[in-house]
Amino acid sequence: MVADALIGRVVGGRYRVERKLGTGGLACVYEAEHLGLGKRVAIKLIDERFAESAEISARFRREARLASVLE
Repeated sequence: MVADALIGRVVGGRYRVERKLGTGGLACVYEAEHLGLGKRVAIKLIDERFAESAEISARFRREARLASVLE
């Protein structure tokens, strides 16, 4: 999905994307609001070109788990 098209949209049924924070080699990071909690969060969305790779998807999940404990 085009990055600008995400701004203002709800992703995953619970995150409203507010703005793009940055782009890396595999993903983009956005500032969003968790609609149920009213809390600002960062969400990282993997580029669809890499979503089918089991290795990259596993790495992405590990990174997400590690980042979640830093709160």
